[in-house]
Amino acid sequence: MRPRASELELGAASPSLHVVTGPKPAAVLRAALELAAHRLAVGERVLLVDASPRLRLHERLGRDARWGLLECLVADMPVLGLVQYAGHPGLYLLPHGKAERAVGWSPLGRKLDEVLPHFARIILAVEPLAPAALGDALRGRAMEGWWAGDERGRDRTLESATARLGIAFSPLQMESLLDASLEALAERVLGLRPPGPAPEPAPITAAVLVEPRPVPGPVLEPIVLDCDLQVRQRLRFLAWMRRVQSEERRAEVRV
Repeated sequence: MRPRASELELGAASPSLHVVTGPKPAAVLRAALELAAHRLAVGERVLLVDASPRLRLHERLGRDARWGLLECLVADMPVLGLVQYAGHPGLYLLPHGKAERAVGWSPLGRKLDEVLPHFARIILAVEPLAPAALGDALRGRAMEGWWAGDERGRDRTLESATARLGIAFSPLQMESLLDASLEALAERVLGLRPPGPAPEPAPITAAVLVEPRPVPGPVLEPIVLDCDLQVRQRLRFLAWMRRVQSEERRAEVRV
């Protein structure tokens, strides 16, 4: 059995993607908030992704029921366009959504990669009976798996989830987060916050496209045209004739 999750395991050195599951929706949310608190305490952004219809994280966090993950998978909608504020500074939520046709989980990894540069931690909340295709879509990615349940009820359910999804889930101790609520999260963040002024999470912005510097071209030498002496003499003669004609006109005007 894996030991209790420490500050190092939940810190910046851990992978950005964390998958959490458990026997009860309230326990899954509680574990997700515990994972989020460690990055929120240092002023970083965290995204909760509801990957199961029975978790209903938007209701538990008092958020809106609108398009979410399923629309991203089925209709290829951009993830950042459907992310909403989750009720605590730096915490955001991608609801589960509602799809009218069968969902293909194969684009899940690519969709998570879209928002990976914008968040220090992405927490994918699933239920133990999630389809095996969900685990297949995440295979090969660096991630941490967490089990939000007590030791007594983790045997069969945990083994089934591990076999189905292909993810090794480790038990997560949550004594410091007694309730699955935003109020408990705020207290937990204060307890984890380092000394000094409270950091402010940066807003979500699109990636800045750095324009490449112009490459200096080769220095062009001045072009010297050949000079024809006869042409030069003729131009001088024409200029002299025009000057003479101009002086004659001015003399006639004075007379």
